[in-house]
Amino acid sequence: MKIVEVKAYPTSFPLPKGGPKLGIGQAVKRDAVMVKITTEDGISGWGEAHHGRAHTAVARLIETTLRQLLLGQDALDTTGLWARMYKYHWRRTAWVRARRWR
Repeated sequence: MKIVEVKAYPTSFPLPKGGPKLGIGQAVKRDAVMVKITTEDGISGWGEAHHGRAHTAVARLIETTLRQLLLGQDALDTTGLWARMYKYHWRRTAWVRARRWR
């Protein structure tokens, strides 16, 4: 069951007054990135990407870079897919971490 589509949906919505309090104060909105994966059989699954505070940037990253890593892969191999994305991220960002601390 191969992956044929990866789509990210950045969303943001206000929270009701008296919502959750965080270490930095009262939360006033919730940002999220919902991700839809579709297989060649037409089966779709949904998940959420954790993003910190840049949900639109993360959605763009998913639809460009991570999408290319997932297309054509076996949708049932969740451990392998996770490892592939994790390995790609650390290999590509290692030079940024190294340069920052010089």
